[in-house]
Amino acid sequence: QLLEVSEHMQRRIGQDLHDGLGQQLTGLRYLNNVLHEKLAQKSLPEADDSERLAQLLEQAKSQVRQLARGLHPVAIIPDGLMRALGQLADSVAQLHRVGCRFDCPKPVLIADNVVATHLFRIAQEAVNNALRHGRARQITLALSANNGTLDLQVQNDGRILPVRRQGEPGLGLQIMKSRSEAMGAVLEVRPLLPGGMLVRCSVPLTKTERLVSGNEKA
Repeated sequence: QLLEVSEHMQRRIGQDLHDGLGQQLTGLRYLNNVLHEKLAQKSLPEADDSERLAQLLEQAKSQVRQLARGLHPVAIIPDGLMRALGQLADSVAQLHRVGCRFDCPKPVLIADNVVATHLFRIAQEAVNNALRHGRARQITLALSANNGTLDLQVQNDGRILPVRRQGEPGLGLQIMKSRSEAMGAVLEVRPLLPGGMLVRCSVPLTKTERLVSGNEKA
């Protein structure tokens, strides 16, 4: 319940950033464009300053967009998780220069945004661990829905991370476990041979809950 409250507050802040500050920056950019045209028509040197201001406003708007997306990564639409995981894979590949792909053979549409967000955060943490601790060069995110079970997998080819003593999980693993428990899901974290790690989260779904996928309708 605490995780859900936290996610709700983050969504509110992200939405406020987008609707408030983001819209104000858009308005400022429009006014600056009008000013730039007037200055340019009069061949005033201040037109160059106005152009530079336009670039700064665009950068600020981009930063606000990124902040809002970080606070509210999964859009409240059925295919929000699919889109967010695809964007995560693309971003990781571009920023870290590693192989990272998202596999989802059939559409997986999730009506419950809380579940979708929990799954995204688990995938995000698994990817971060693969990069930071496992030094992975290849990462695969996979999402599927079969026989009433929603299945998320994050697999990498990095180092096999040492298993901590029982009762002493790392903070990242604790958070992933808490998110899994909040969904009534099963979390599996295990090494792969000859190398790499697998993080798998399986969420049981009834016909009246959470999922609208391919041949299944909630």
